[in-house]
Order: sequence, then structure tokens, then C-alpha cells
Amino acid sequence: MMPFTRRQSFWLPAIPFILSSGVAQAGELDPAAVIYKLPDQIQWGPPSPAGAQNAVLTGDPAKEGLYIVMTKWLAGHHFSHPHFHPHDRFITVLKGTWWVGSGS
Repeated sequence: MMPFTRRQSFWLPAIPFILSSGVAQAGELDPAAVIYKLPDQIQWGPPSPAGAQNAVLTGDPAKEGLYIVMTKWLAGHHFSHPHFHPHDRFITVLKGTWWVGSGS
């Protein structure tokens, strides 16, 4: 490691002030770049025979590519039989418990 000279050491305490003087400040948020929905604005589909309601937040589940779907299981229903998805799934449980099993 190379030692600092006396002249360089003089500037060390000033570095945080120089960096925070405007270079590192965040810009204004562009409202056109952000999309959000409040809970009462989410449009849920009708209940399925399995007892689930779905809301598509973005994308199209019938097409190739990224999409986001929320599923709400109605009281007394669950989805426990084995099934298959041709593509990867990323699941986030917002409320409750989701029991997952594999194998026979």
C-alpha cells in the first residue's frame, strides 16, 4: 500500500463533502416509468371450479414471456394434486401457508 503524502492527506477529510455536493443526489422520479395498483384497483377474475381467483398484473399467461399473476384461494379450497408447468415459476406467498410436495 502506498502512503499518502502530506498534500494528499490534507484533502482526505474533504472527500465526503465533495462527493455529496450534488454528484450523488437522486433525480426526480419519472411518473411515466412507474406503474402501480392499489389493492382495491386489482381486477380479480371470477372464481374457478377449483376455488381460485386470478388477477393478471402484467403480461399474458397464454403467451411466451414474462407475466405476473396473483392467485387468491377462496376459503375451503386448495390446490394439492400434482401438476406440471412447461416453464419456470417464481412463487411468492403474500399471506398464509403454501404446502409444496414432490414425488409420489
